[in-house]
Amino acid sequence: MSSKILKFRVIWIGVLISNLCFTLILPFIPLYLINLGIKENIEIWASFIVIASYVGATISSPIWGALSDKFGYKTMIVRAGLANGIIYILCAFVQGPVQLIILRVLYGLNSGFMPAANAIVTEMSSEEELGKRISSLQNAVLGGQLLGPLAGGILSSLTTISMSFFIAGLAMVLNTIMIIILIENSKKIDKKNASKKSIKKYITGSFDYPDLKKLLFIGFLFQVTAGMALPILSTYIMNINIENIFRILTTYLFKDNMYSFLTGLIFSIPGILAFFAIKRWSNRGEKKGYYSNLKVGLLMTSICFFLTPLLPSLLFLIVLRGIQGVFSASIIPALSTLMAQNVYKENRGTAFSLFNSIRSFGSMVGPLLGGGIAFLIGDYGVFIGGGIILLIAFMYTLITQEKKIEELVSE
Repeated sequence: MSSKILKFRVIWIGVLISNLCFTLILPFIPLYLINLGIKENIEIWASFIVIASYVGATISSPIWGALSDKFGYKTMIVRAGLANGIIYILCAFVQGPVQLIILRVLYGLNSGFMPAANAIVTEMSSEEELGKRISSLQNAVLGGQLLGPLAGGILSSLTTISMSFFIAGLAMVLNTIMIIILIENSKKIDKKNASKKSIKKYITGSFDYPDLKKLLFIGFLFQVTAGMALPILSTYIMNINIENIFRILTTYLFKDNMYSFLTGLIFSIPGILAFFAIKRWSNRGEKKGYYSNLKVGLLMTSICFFLTPLLPSLLFLIVLRGIQGVFSASIIPALSTLMAQNVYKENRGTAFSLFNSIRSFGSMVGPLLGGGIAFLIGDYGVFIGGGIILLIAFMYTLITQEKKIEELVSE
């Protein structure tokens, strides 16, 4: 096995575990608040707790990205992995929502794991391998998002949500130790000149790429919709009609913790289908272009959002969430590949960190917007609003791509 293949596999596993740990407890924040004794305004508290980490990541990600371009990507992965593992463990011992919010902000401020991993993969890949490698890395993200809620639902049903936090922290620390042992720090392409550049120049220089700004905006809109349902998903499932077969089976297996398991299951369904669909999207992207993948994914995911309030029962929700997962699987790999293709290698660490920052900002806005809409007009409004935002992203992609083609033709 070549050193590049080994390096990629280690990063792939690291990304898988990192995302698994993150989603292990994320869908269960409302239930954790109930366990902490909160009885009122659970949706609002859950929104603030979910967005807290994104506040920190929005601020710090570009800085960590610039530092990774200067001093190496492994340094950023190790820093983020160890610090956030410790924070996960501390989350298991909180006594109230304010303490949880503080720890989540600290988690966000220590962001940088995923952007550095992306940068390592693009650095080791040729232009021909770029799309497939980024799509494969996104498969690791989806694999973690698939296993995390499912594992979290089972863990919280068999033990407690606090124990799930502790296990996530321990796994993150062990994950980082694996990377310390098996990955060497990156040697930058032009280390002498890169070391002379200030952090500000790394960040501002990335905005010289016009396509990057467009891709960041589309990524922001998509991420807003991805987080809108988080504060209401568990309570939405409590109010939907559940077929007797699901009710009997889950009650028998998990007794009073039936809704914890169902929340994890519903949250995992898109990741399950996306995990198997992403390779096909990668092959399609190489043939028809990644802009095509982006347009199809945005439009079809929008339609799935619009259809969700019309569903009569849990079984239909499971099917539609699966279809949504298939089409949404095309979006982030397409954005990441297009970004890497439009940015020089020496700036990719900063570019991916800006992408992480803007997605974090979207993830911050999404749950807050979703919680607010649910509070004002009900859960159904969350899905209608998400569909409208995705439709706007689709139209923007369509218009900007047509303008780019017209500019190329005129030249």
